Amino acid sequence: MARKPTLALMDEGSARAISSGAHGDPFSVLGIQDRGGRLVLAAFVPGADTLVALFGAAEVPLAAVAGHPGLFAAEVKARAPYRLRASNPGASWEFDDPFRFGPV
Repeated sequence: MARKPTLALMDEGSARAISSGAHGDPFSVLGIQDRGGRLVLAAFVPGADTLVALFGAAEVPLAAVAGHPGLFAAEVKARAPYRLRASNPGASWEFDDPFRFGPV
């Protein structure tokens, strides 16, 4: 799937609040959200330079949100279970996104 401009995927106020740790309801922004009829996966992974969502065998690269290190977003086709694979020059790691499960 081609990367979309991230400003269309996440508004600047939400991006600023998430990246600064000041958002009052991160479950309304992170994970898979319906935004204007599009499904958008957003994740905050400090220390990551790249991020890929793994939907079974399918991989969807997330684009970095400009000006907000560690924040990524991409349009996805459906709500489905996924894992994330992050990397930087020194490491690569795969994990379950806690925002995939919703608030408890």
